[in-house]
Amino acid sequence: MGSRPEAIKVLPLIKKLKSANIKFKVIYVKQHTNLMPDIPYDEVVEIDKTCGNRLNEIVASVLLNSNKALEGVDHVMVQGDTSSAFAMALAAFHRGIKVIHVEAGLRTYDQDSPYPEEVNRQLISKIASLHFAPTFQNESNLFFEKVSGRVVRSGNTVFDGVDYPVNSTNPTDVLITMHRREKNSEDIEKWIGKYCQLQDLYPNLKFKFVKHPRMDNKLFEKINFQVIDPVPHNVLLQMIADSKFVITDSGGLQEECSFMNKTCFVTRDNTERPESIGTTSFLCKRPEDLWAMVSWFMNSGSITFHNTCPFTFGKGVATEIIFNTLKEENII
Repeated sequence: MGSRPEAIKVLPLIKKLKSANIKFKVIYVKQHTNLMPDIPYDEVVEIDKTCGNRLNEIVASVLLNSNKALEGVDHVMVQGDTSSAFAMALAAFHRGIKVIHVEAGLRTYDQDSPYPEEVNRQLISKIASLHFAPTFQNESNLFFEKVSGRVVRSGNTVFDGVDYPVNSTNPTDVLITMHRREKNSEDIEKWIGKYCQLQDLYPNLKFKFVKHPRMDNKLFEKINFQVIDPVPHNVLLQMIADSKFVITDSGGLQEECSFMNKTCFVTRDNTERPESIGTTSFLCKRPEDLWAMVSWFMNSGSITFHNTCPFTFGKGVATEIIFNTLKEENII
């Protein structure tokens, strides 16, 4: 694991393997260091910050510094689409170690969006010999690409063992997040300008922007909404529950909004999670489109085609499916 979302999604698997007394070890690639869940790790791969490109630094550090971590390992399990996951999959492949990919098969087929995650995930699929696909669409993508190895539809582990809060009956908050690398400073300024306009238009709502550590504080010098530093996962879930709606470019929040039946506007050109589009989530490709979409929602109370969108990305049993498959394959 290398990022906070990865750690959140592998934690149920770690707990299950521990409870079954399975021999394994956790390798932590220090891509993210802030607000990581409290997961004890056995090996750590430090990031060498000398080459001037963050993504290259992550990949190079894993390839050069993972020898000790991978000693005695028969299989490597990676989750998601980060540079840490791709680099560890490649490092394992170079050593003849089998790779297991959790949350496989998500696609936009646009290498620039999400960047670099789309390419990372496709490359991991070329390396892995066991693929756990959350949805039918993800499974179909992998079959279409004729990947090697077994594909198993499992659902997403993010819903496993999590006590999701109950949605507020009369929410007045609006949760906003933004972190995509493909957005440049000009794009971000335009989006922030639209958030300010929405706050003026709906003063009865409290717009709360959870700031990514990578964002420049200067972007928020002239704003009329609340800016919050990153918060623990359970706090973020409560913020979703307390929100009238969510504005985000996060795929993880798109999943969680679907699970909690909360409308979210996805501020991206496309999404690798199309399953909830038109039900709980809606693509908003341009800042100038946001006002109309939010106004429609506020005037009608909903813009969803269905009243609920339950279990779109999983039913909270992914860990059990993955664990049982590992036993079937004699991996554990």
